[in-house]
Amino acid sequence: MGGQEEFKASTGWLKRFKTRYGIRMLTTQGEILSGCTESAEAFCLYFQKFVQEENLSLDQIYNADETGLYWKCLPKKTLAAGNEKSAPGFKEPKERLTVMCCSNASGIHKLKPVVIGKSKKPRAFKNIVVGDLPVVYYSQKKQLL
Repeated sequence: MGGQEEFKASTGWLKRFKTRYGIRMLTTQGEILSGCTESAEAFCLYFQKFVQEENLSLDQIYNADETGLYWKCLPKKTLAAGNEKSAPGFKEPKERLTVMCCSNASGIHKLKPVVIGKSKKPRAFKNIVVGDLPVVYYSQKKQLL
């Protein structure tokens, strides 16, 4: 690159360099880079055409999506006082529920969320009739990711 061969940047130099050029640390979010946008756009056009040809209303079109709920997960970042040198770390818990929600496009018909956990009979359901829950619960030992 034409610079000195034995260049050693100090932490101060690196900090000023990052400030000068607007470089900062970001946490990646979502899955936008995982999908093929061209295929998604083509499918949207195909789906709109299909809805028009079949004369479907928003009440007849449903969408479902699943997500993972890490219910014991703690925040990865924390605030600390100026005199604290570090914050102790911890092992991330793996307790996870899979949740699926479904509704029609108009939003007037929402199905009960489906929750998939590990236990057949969770302790939290001890004195509860499962049919009275606002969700449909299933169990599965192995989580498929």
